[in-house]
Amino acid sequence: MPAHRAADFLDSMGINVVVFDDKRHSDLTVPRLEELGIEHIRVGLRAAETKDYRGDGAVMLDHIRDLGGRGYKVTGIFNCWHTMKQFEAICESLLPDALHQVEGPNEPWHKQENFSWKDQRWPHGARLFMEDMHAMIRGNEKLKHLPILSFSGSTTGYGSIEKLIDFGNEHIYPEPGQAITHNDALAKKIERCRTTNYPNVPLQFTEIGYNSGEGYAPGYRPTSISMQARGVPRLFLESFRHGLDRAYLYCLYARHDTGFSLLHRDGSPKPAFEAVRDMRRILADDHADAASFEPGALAVVIESDVTTVHHLLLQKADGRLFLVLWNEVAGWDPASGQDINPDPVPVTLRFAEAVGGLKAYRPLTGGVDAVDDALEHPGPGAGAGVWVVRVPDHPVIVELTR
Repeated sequence: MPAHRAADFLDSMGINVVVFDDKRHSDLTVPRLEELGIEHIRVGLRAAETKDYRGDGAVMLDHIRDLGGRGYKVTGIFNCWHTMKQFEAICESLLPDALHQVEGPNEPWHKQENFSWKDQRWPHGARLFMEDMHAMIRGNEKLKHLPILSFSGSTTGYGSIEKLIDFGNEHIYPEPGQAITHNDALAKKIERCRTTNYPNVPLQFTEIGYNSGEGYAPGYRPTSISMQARGVPRLFLESFRHGLDRAYLYCLYARHDTGFSLLHRDGSPKPAFEAVRDMRRILADDHADAASFEPGALAVVIESDVTTVHHLLLQKADGRLFLVLWNEVAGWDPASGQDINPDPVPVTLRFAEAVGGLKAYRPLTGGVDAVDDALEHPGPGAGAGVWVVRVPDHPVIVELTR
């Protein structure tokens, strides 16, 4: 089984951030981002002279620059209510530290977005927008190095737009409480991208998420706080496992859409926030070669009575291997409005040789501390390289020290 660099998995994680002009920036956004540890953030770009529910545009741009100065890599979303000349000025104002890549219009296919460009709506207006966006970015000496993401969507309305972009882009939200792999939903979404506009370029999905059901109204595909906590870490794992360059969770905090937020309305962390934070802390690799070493492989057979147990093998630069396992199943029944809490599944790991120094972690329920009840050895008759791990519907991480 080939391993992936742990640092690459962590780098594949992004999060949507609503930037406010008030003290929520310093009191909520900055400290919670620092605690969470995700460096890639997605924000909407607005001109300095504009105002909306988030506040004053000029202050918001100052706050985005502040985030860039703190090391966060900003994906800036373009939209149809500004001109390309305005976006050019906005982008230049966010150099050199904040702006990492630029993205076309958010869901231009959605009626709620009221998208139009050069008097054309979806889908042809979206292509015209990307043509103008590409010409502006690549024609500006200061900006031409920035990677370009497509609009968020895929359409059979026309063919490939790969000459205009560096990354294809889509959004995916699982059915209420279902796994993102249920009925091959994630694989089918990727296949749709490949057969429409993005046959070859890497893909980033700039919105994924589970609605915890918390907020003013149930909202879009609501579940529960428990389901969100169990499902969100799996979204990142499945996105990486399916080959996405990056997936951006929706979202850190949104006052109008708190169901999807990782924070409660008062700014305190939900269990999903803590699960992602602690998964990242367990897998963090601060070695100088973390992003460049050549990962190895592991001779192991994984046996389970169910096909829904998925896995991902990660390695740190110091040689330690981390086998992440999770049971990718539904955790919410929308008909009854109740959580589904499946029992952990016993999974047998058969290593080619005896292994020592095994530890197991369950970030959701055990934080960053190793847990004693996840691993067991079946006994002398099973062989020194055989272990059983209890796999819940959220990640369990088995650490192997060579």
